[in-house]
Amino acid sequence: MDRENMFGRHMSSELFPVSTALLHGYKAVTAPHPIYSDKDLPVQRADRWFNPGVNGRSGSSKESPFGWKRESRFLEVSWYYRANLAGRLYWNFLGWRKDWTGGRFYELLHGRHILPSILFHPVKDVHPGADSMGYDFDFQH
Repeated sequence: MDRENMFGRHMSSELFPVSTALLHGYKAVTAPHPIYSDKDLPVQRADRWFNPGVNGRSGSSKESPFGWKRESRFLEVSWYYRANLAGRLYWNFLGWRKDWTGGRFYELLHGRHILPSILFHPVKDVHPGADSMGYDFDFQH
């Protein structure tokens, strides 16, 4: 990874927002970006779900969403390296059918897929026949 970064061919997703801000001349410690979730959680529940630690920290307790067998919390979030939502939304935006949404018939019934500003985690295998949504999460085994 260091070699890829040194040659300028790669930027890990965690560095992307801050690096983008710096490239545009901003001095940033962090750059917030909109994340979409398909879960219908009230705000207080979502806060507790993702920030269960002391003083609202995300990684300071055994209930951390980053702990073993807890990544299911990110299953339907647009910014997580193994989540399927970013790919599904992007393919639907392109007019392709993936899972239960998108495609010509879906658009005739519901209209064209329009997205607000969302920063997606990089979507892989962008072609109509791709089967890149088969990520298995620990809780599914």
